[in-house]
Amino acid sequence: MMTSIAISQVKQRFLLSLMLTVFLCCGDSDSSEVMLKSEPPLVTDHNREYTYSIRSVSDSNSELVVIEKQIPSWLSFDPESNILSGTAGWPNVNESFPVKLDLQQGDLSSELSYSIVVELGEIVCDQEFGNPEDSPYVLPYTLGETYTFGQVYCSENPAWGHHNWFAYDIDMGNGTIVLASREGEIIATKEDQPNIGGDCSGGKENFVFILHDDGTVMSYVHFTTDGVLVETGDRVVQGQEIGLSGNSGCSSGPHTHVALFKDRTNFDRQSTIPFNYSNADGPLDMNQGLVLMENYTAR
Repeated sequence: MMTSIAISQVKQRFLLSLMLTVFLCCGDSDSSEVMLKSEPPLVTDHNREYTYSIRSVSDSNSELVVIEKQIPSWLSFDPESNILSGTAGWPNVNESFPVKLDLQQGDLSSELSYSIVVELGEIVCDQEFGNPEDSPYVLPYTLGETYTFGQVYCSENPAWGHHNWFAYDIDMGNGTIVLASREGEIIATKEDQPNIGGDCSGGKENFVFILHDDGTVMSYVHFTTDGVLVETGDRVVQGQEIGLSGNSGCSSGPHTHVALFKDRTNFDRQSTIPFNYSNADGPLDMNQGLVLMENYTAR
């Protein structure tokens, strides 16, 4: 069910779109206004480029001149092509940004005024992970051990848990020692859930979350009951034992789920970011990410 806030936002966008449609497509009786070929996009994803090409429907030989009055800082305007473009980014999610432009073409003139709403977009799966030799992360298990990555990032099948996620599932048996991939502070733990798997009702996973010095957060999930070896507030070093792998919560078998979040504000899939490991001995894909059902040895 939609909340009243969501309904209000939908109504607001509809009315704004309707007004723009009347202004841009249908016009009014004032023939002195510049008429445009298309409406500006009113909504953009935070991680997708916003582009609006401003074109007049007038058959006038005069050039359309667009004068920038107000645009958000994340947008840029090219007066040569009359194109607005830019990517809003994480800090602007759920914000609305006014745009005001003066339009002049010969004797015609008008003002274009509207707002752009920035929404949380799906992650862009096809992106470079970076050279693993430069990665600040190591595999979360003991040197010399080898495990299979039973699920990797951005599974193609929507029924799989990692569809549109940057995350890995490492097939580690019950009670296997899990290590911190990077130094940081323990900001959240849970270990009181049963180690029986198959419970996808939400909140039934045992876990450890570590905040790194650059603000990113790594989650380690599905620990066994009473399998957390650290406490909230602890400072851990890279390679320190933090827990015992298990099968708690929404899990089809013992494994450790790891994901990296851009910061501690949201722990949803759209907030995950790509990562690899500096000590993983095994194949990488074209993006330098780890590969489904391949084995990786901690070297």
